[in-house]
Amino acid sequence: MKIPDADSLDQKILQHPLILQLGEMVAEIMGLRVLVVYPNEDGWSQYFVGVKDSTRTEFCRLIHSTREGGKHCKMCHVLMTTAASTGGEVEHRCHLGCEVLVTPVDDSSLGAVAVLSFCMFPGKAAWPEVRKRGIELGVDLVALRKAFLKLPQLNEKGRRGALQIMRALGTAIQEVKRNYDLQQQLLAMQKGGGAASIMKELIRNSSQNKLAEGAERTDGVPMLVRVVCDLIRQRPDLPLSVKELATVARLTPNHFTSLFHRHTGQIFTEYLSNERLKRAKQYLVDLTLSINEVARLVGYDDPSYFTRWFRQHAGASPREWREKRPAEAS
Repeated sequence: MKIPDADSLDQKILQHPLILQLGEMVAEIMGLRVLVVYPNEDGWSQYFVGVKDSTRTEFCRLIHSTREGGKHCKMCHVLMTTAASTGGEVEHRCHLGCEVLVTPVDDSSLGAVAVLSFCMFPGKAAWPEVRKRGIELGVDLVALRKAFLKLPQLNEKGRRGALQIMRALGTAIQEVKRNYDLQQQLLAMQKGGGAASIMKELIRNSSQNKLAEGAERTDGVPMLVRVVCDLIRQRPDLPLSVKELATVARLTPNHFTSLFHRHTGQIFTEYLSNERLKRAKQYLVDLTLSINEVARLVGYDDPSYFTRWFRQHAGASPREWREKRPAEAS
């Protein structure tokens, strides 16, 4: 996540509704707060997901009431993040003696990023170590013990559940960031030309031009196919063609067609038409948009042709579909 404006990143990615919902879910179901630790230009940042920082537990407030305690906590989180990003999912003991679940966000473009639980304790057996640290930090031990006993405790089933939600949160961060980056690229290039220039720039920025069949993500889909699918979903209005896309990707039209069909199960024109139909239906729900505007937004400059095309694929004209849609939704 090494971009100049880390605060903007928090707003656009870490505060995405899906990510916030997952943070709230682990807090409500497991009683745990989770935070994302990630690098920025000045060092490291940490972001508590789904809950306001003012809701931190009394135990945490006592530790962070001392400068040394807060400093050690942040450094501990950084070390856990680095270790998890290198070695995978782990369970750590922090400087206070508590157990913390750490799940790496598995995306090399992000650098060392991890989701941490904040924090779990292994029952009363941890108190002697916590007490020792409390004395070193100068914290009121009576208040610290009361706060310690109120901390959430998870059995093995609870830990597995927490890990599952944390993994989902890591995946959500990857996908939201990827979509955000794509949107930013498209916005930056929107004034720079047509479909060919946008495709060239997207391909240039994707996996250092390694877009052949060997350049696959963990899901086995070549980067080229993923970029084209993302482009269609983000900009269904672009006049894309197999010939143009194949030329930009330095493939023959037949090779591109075969590659796309093998990994999507659809020929390119079918995929493009289906995505345009989905988007057209979404736009038609918005009654502030005219039929002509919807047509342009999905790549059809001729409203009459759009109406014939829509009727062929949806079984009704755009106007008819829009009028009966409320009845279907009720």
